[in-house]
Amino acid sequence: ALTELVDVTATILDLAGLEPPAGIDGRSLTGQLADPSLPHRDAVVCCEHHYRAIRTATHKYVHYLDEVWDTDELYDLDADPDETDNLIAHDPATAAGLRERLVAVIGPDAMERPDER
Repeated sequence: ALTELVDVTATILDLAGLEPPAGIDGRSLTGQLADPSLPHRDAVVCCEHHYRAIRTATHKYVHYLDEVWDTDELYDLDADPDETDNLIAHDPATAAGLRERLVAVIGPDAMERPDER
């Protein structure tokens, strides 16, 4: 199951019989511990200093904020699990859809370098 680090907190609290604090984004994994085939998240997001990324069960899209990288990245994880074939120029529709999902989660300002805001 696709999980985020905040899901660990929610799971530990759930296993302890406690309610998570208001505003926590984590989702308990106790259902998946009992039945790993249960769905959990359809996508996870990563926000690092120099890039933002979204990963689904089938694809990974990376948007770079710094000037070191000259292009974003898109990988088909089913066909290319080692992420060696960047499809960004070959599948713009999938890239655009994943970018839209990423922006919907983190907001448009987070897609820019801090010094450009």
